[in-house]
Amino acid sequence: MGFVKAQSAMEYVTSYGAVIVVIVIVIGLLYAMGVFNIGGNYLPKVQPGACKVTNPLSSSEGAAGRSLEGTCQGVLPETVAYFNGQSGSVTTPLHMNVTSTGWTESVWVYITGDSTGWCGPHSNVALNNRGSGAGQSLTLGTSPPSGNEFGFFFGYDTNGVGDFATTSAAYTYNSWYNVAGTYNRSYGFRVYVNGQLEGYYTNSGAHSGSTCTATTLPTEFISTFPWVIGYHQAWNSHFDGQISNVQLYNTSLSENQINALYQEGIGGAPTEILYLVAWWPLNGNPDDYSSDNYNSTASGITYLSNWSDTYHGP
Repeated sequence: MGFVKAQSAMEYVTSYGAVIVVIVIVIGLLYAMGVFNIGGNYLPKVQPGACKVTNPLSSSEGAAGRSLEGTCQGVLPETVAYFNGQSGSVTTPLHMNVTSTGWTESVWVYITGDSTGWCGPHSNVALNNRGSGAGQSLTLGTSPPSGNEFGFFFGYDTNGVGDFATTSAAYTYNSWYNVAGTYNRSYGFRVYVNGQLEGYYTNSGAHSGSTCTATTLPTEFISTFPWVIGYHQAWNSHFDGQISNVQLYNTSLSENQINALYQEGIGGAPTEILYLVAWWPLNGNPDDYSSDNYNSTASGITYLSNWSDTYHGP
């Protein structure tokens, strides 16, 4: 009987072993394609304020006392902000000049269509401080002169004349991207997509991608207007899509630090809180969770709770 049982087991392996191997290969391929992406939309969702920066010191005493508090890793926001491309904005109370000490902007975007406005059909502006008039400013979004590419626009004189640091590859609609821009006087501007350097514009005028004038850069960018999310007043351009997790820093983060931000995912907390200026997760409200209380005013936007099916994490 023992021989018969052993023989039956052998026949089972012979008969079904190939099928098992095929199943394992298929599962492996699906995993590689992100179907079982545990780092993406299967992460738990958290309510507004689940993670925030706290600081027992006053603003005049500085950022040395800052720390993260709450559930800050391995999560997704409960909602993201939706901008319909025709109206809507988040106006912050933050007025800050960008000096030679450096600057970084990071934002997660999901573009669903072309924005309209003065600067062309591709001017989906995620963040800017241009305001209604001319002047020095910074704008992070898509790049109108060259089509479906991300760009970091800078107005470098009082007339609003400026140029772009643009990416080399085009984005696709209905996909989530982490877009970051940095400025440092020693090299100029850089733009990153999903943690990777994709474009630059040096302080001498050398650049990647499209350009307008290729000029040297000033040592600082002075603007009297507040930072606005999802709308460019001078261009009359409204963002068309979804925005989440907007972060500003008063230093130029390195490529490794930018990649670390991306690896945190759309629900990730700031990584360099000592230099953090403002943090708007846009998870159910326009409040600032940097401990500096730059709580903002939202107009004409909605917060989507059914957004995560389109997201696949790093």
